[in-house]
Amino acid sequence: MVSLACGEYDSSQYYELRAAGADEYVMKFEMSQPEVFNRLNPSTSFQKRMRAIEAIQASGMALASGNIVDYPGQTLTQIAEDIHLMQTLNISWAPVIPYMPAKNTPLAEGAYPGRQELILMEISILRLSMPDVRITAQQPGAKPEEGLASWEGNLAALEAGADLLFADLLPAAQAQDFHVIDNRILLGLDHVRAIAETSDMTLRLT
Repeated sequence: MVSLACGEYDSSQYYELRAAGADEYVMKFEMSQPEVFNRLNPSTSFQKRMRAIEAIQASGMALASGNIVDYPGQTLTQIAEDIHLMQTLNISWAPVIPYMPAKNTPLAEGAYPGRQELILMEISILRLSMPDVRITAQQPGAKPEEGLASWEGNLAALEAGADLLFADLLPAAQAQDFHVIDNRILLGLDHVRAIAETSDMTLRLT
């Protein structure tokens, strides 16, 4: 499967990507409340994001989409609304993740990482309500400095119902320069194999 995560494009470009062989496109809606999205994403808008999501699905590509859990000010009701949107969109993969403060951003000052118990709760709800969806198991644990390669966080997510782990195939120098979030930290296939063996899960490379 070829899965892309390249951001927002014009509608026609998604058809071009599909024609070129892309099977799935990752476009997170991040938060399902338009006013919150627009406040926290000044470079785009909720309307534009949802138009992109509609175009992805219209192109024939599967849609991977999900939310950010426990960002400052988020309520349980808003998390429930996010889950409902994932169900409505009939996603193929839920790339959900807790909030991770990033330097030099408006929410970074005084903020704490999203609580592990909330992301695990959401993972369990998604697994029960959407049994066929893939769910990101690359989750942080109690130590933010371990990033998404946290042994504790990965195992807890798998036990909660997640089933998808990543391996970083970038050369070490390039991986260090990839700053989507602070303390991203992914490890290679050895980590994924060890996690799968410890959790007694069958490993299928895609």
